[in-house]
Amino acid sequence: MEILSSIDNTQIVEFDLPDKFKKIGINISGGLDSAFLLWFLIKYLKKHKRTDTEIVAISIGQNDYGKKHWNSIVSAQVIDKVLRLHDSNINDSTRGNEQSIVTTHFTYYRPSQHVSQSHEMEPKLFKLGLIDIVMAGKTANPPSNFENLLEGRDESRDAGKRTSNEIVYGGQYDFNNENKKMAWYIPFANINKQFIRDQYVKFNLMDTLHPVTRSCEHCLETDQEWNGPCKNCWWCKERYWAFGKY
Repeated sequence: MEILSSIDNTQIVEFDLPDKFKKIGINISGGLDSAFLLWFLIKYLKKHKRTDTEIVAISIGQNDYGKKHWNSIVSAQVIDKVLRLHDSNINDSTRGNEQSIVTTHFTYYRPSQHVSQSHEMEPKLFKLGLIDIVMAGKTANPPSNFENLLEGRDESRDAGKRTSNEIVYGGQYDFNNENKKMAWYIPFANINKQFIRDQYVKFNLMDTLHPVTRSCEHCLETDQEWNGPCKNCWWCKERYWAFGKY
């Protein structure tokens, strides 16, 4: 187990991933939360010498308008940056057959961001035996006293509506066997983005990982291409609230 805490120790996460999980699916959006989760997961696996464990990154391939989805583009940049932060010689051909834990990953794209397909890929990957757990970097909403962050928020992230921050089993992936259910782990479910900011500060990621992430979803709401943060959508506001910059 690894203990993560906010700088003021008001928010704490007990991060634990049992050895039985060898094929870890992780939802990567290109945002700050999932980027840190991927970075920390690799750090955790390396520290515990889990060289038999694979990471399967899951992102979105296109939006509902049939265009390229910016999540997949930014997610690829995030994955590349995280791998290089852990192993700057990742593409060094002189290393011969030496295997680095950070290279054991694959990336699968969901066909759409539409709610009907938001978790379409995970059951398929479970059934194919490519993953045995899914992780996500979903965090809680900011405190309700921040009134400018109430409208437009994802209410499922409110206090009292959040998912467990422990490993849970739910969602049958093989309809011929009711015992085959997906394992989910959302370690940051009960802490907010200011906790994530503190991790970027504590692990010196503000100048390296932060710049390649993206939170703005304006282009998805307006059917436009993304040309930098809009600074007005809810996700931009939350990012600025937590990090003091976009």
